[in-house]
Amino acid sequence: SHLLSLLLPPPLSPPLSLSLSPLPCSLPLSQYALYQKMTQAAILIQSKFRSYYEQKRFQQSRRAAVLIQQYYRSYKEYERLKQGPRGGAGSARIKGSFLTKKQAARKIMRFLRRCRHRIKELKQSKELERLQKRGLTT
Repeated sequence: SHLLSLLLPPPLSPPLSLSLSPLPCSLPLSQYALYQKMTQAAILIQSKFRSYYEQKRFQQSRRAAVLIQQYYRSYKEYERLKQGPRGGAGSARIKGSFLTKKQAARKIMRFLRRCRHRIKELKQSKELERLQKRGLTT
């Protein structure tokens, strides 16, 4: 008899707490509301991620297209200058043109680095002045 009671499932009578308290009726609703909120949050996160991912993919393909266009235009210009009226002198002019572009790019980059460094120094000095004023007034 005792062994038989261990093997049989418990009787299907509801627990006393369910029949006495209205809490379990509202608990599933609150759990459902939480489930809905979590689902909406997951959908929003997925949507934002997909948007971000597609935007990055588009930007990458756009950069690739611009790069291809740039190389193609450079190649066409090279061909045009190579077949110019001077013949052999054109290739020297092309080489000089590329060197001057390289030098110009270096100068521009140097200027930008100096500007960034100067801006950083200005921000640090303003922050230092602000902290000193704060220290004097407090």
